[in-house]
Amino acid sequence: MAASNLTIEATDLSPIPGLGATEDAWLRQLARRANADTLALRLSQHIDEDDPVVSFDARSGKWWTGRYIGEVTFEHGTLRILPRFGVPQLQRWLSRIWGVRILSSKGRYEAARLWLWELLAKLWEVRLLAAAKHGLPTRRFDEVHRGPVIRGRLDIRGTARELGAGHQALVSWSRNRSIDRSIASVLLCAFENLRTQLRHRGDHRSWLTTRAQGIVGSLQGQYGRRVSTSSVEVRKPLRYTPITESYRSVVDLSLAIIQHRPMSSAADGQRDVLGVLVDMAEVWELYVYQLLRASLLDVEVMHAGRAVENEAYLLRSTVIEARLGGLKPDILIRPSGSNRILTILDAKYKSTTRQSDRPSGVQREDLYQMNAYLSALGAPDAPVSGALVYPVDREKSEIPRLQAASPWSIARPQSSLWFLGIDCEPDDAGIIALTRSEEMFVEKVREITHWTVGKRTAL
Repeated sequence: MAASNLTIEATDLSPIPGLGATEDAWLRQLARRANADTLALRLSQHIDEDDPVVSFDARSGKWWTGRYIGEVTFEHGTLRILPRFGVPQLQRWLSRIWGVRILSSKGRYEAARLWLWELLAKLWEVRLLAAAKHGLPTRRFDEVHRGPVIRGRLDIRGTARELGAGHQALVSWSRNRSIDRSIASVLLCAFENLRTQLRHRGDHRSWLTTRAQGIVGSLQGQYGRRVSTSSVEVRKPLRYTPITESYRSVVDLSLAIIQHRPMSSAADGQRDVLGVLVDMAEVWELYVYQLLRASLLDVEVMHAGRAVENEAYLLRSTVIEARLGGLKPDILIRPSGSNRILTILDAKYKSTTRQSDRPSGVQREDLYQMNAYLSALGAPDAPVSGALVYPVDREKSEIPRLQAASPWSIARPQSSLWFLGIDCEPDDAGIIALTRSEEMFVEKVREITHWTVGKRTAL
């Protein structure tokens, strides 16, 4: 990103400290222009409604960051937002999401952008693996052959012309595939940029899985081992075919990496806000889902954001076939081989300290939302349990108190609402085994699900 002479550092969902008149004026401009939707790198297709990058709270007279982390540059200033629970905790969540040990940087990287490049590298790899699921990026081309034998299909007219001209040759053609050089050059150039940025990690084999190394090696074997940013193919507009369409996402990210300014955004269409953001609400949701999916083996844990079934609505017309207010919770738990919903979970990456606008520590909209889920989802005569899941700071969060008082009854008969938290412990991000808090969370969800099954049996 371009150099700047104003740098503001903060953590997500927190007040921004130490601001003067210059910083205040700059943040006002940034708030008007920055569009989080285009600045954010997405880990999945389940996207919540966007929050602002920054916002001003008139009651407290303070600027607050939203739920995003990363770095944004605008005009002469840079806003750097770090995860409020620390980079090691973020690393742990991402390791759980992707199922591999990632990122070994310690606190000394938090003041720099190295952790952000490590995250970009892993996201790039994930997109590359998804794109290459059915093969390398290739284009089909027709190759013409002239000689004494037929290769592929005989070109009757071409052969007739050759014989008419006195040439004893057969003309044939075959349809072959070759690596798309435009796509390959972009991918390899991004790889070289990532390798340069992550040289503190040593060889690229320390941050790239064996499968991804194989894909990069295959592209290098076809294209060449070194690709310069000034390559002609990088500058050309890219065209996709049905074969290469799956590479669009990783190519877009690769182009951003090559330019060292991953995204650009502006509400008025101007490309003057540069940066990259990661949606921590999405990270938290995927972390909770993968944690339960890997631990609860006797039931089906479904990420509802990726499913088309079990859609529900707040309102249905009694006159025409119309519905209003679509409902899509984060996670559904149901018996294996059955569509009956037992437990509904919504992962909330929110601050749960007690404040004037949330005296209980949780926002009313979360309670309304979960009540709507419990009312609309599941069979009308069968109990369904619901749970709101928050990251917990034991010194500030109200969730332990609410969890101790769970379950909470709601209007729907035989159904209950639970508050659950997972401690954000300063633990080694590389540890794959569950922490004590994670174990207790999984066990509580298992208990809730069995409680719901018991209620169904009693009915």
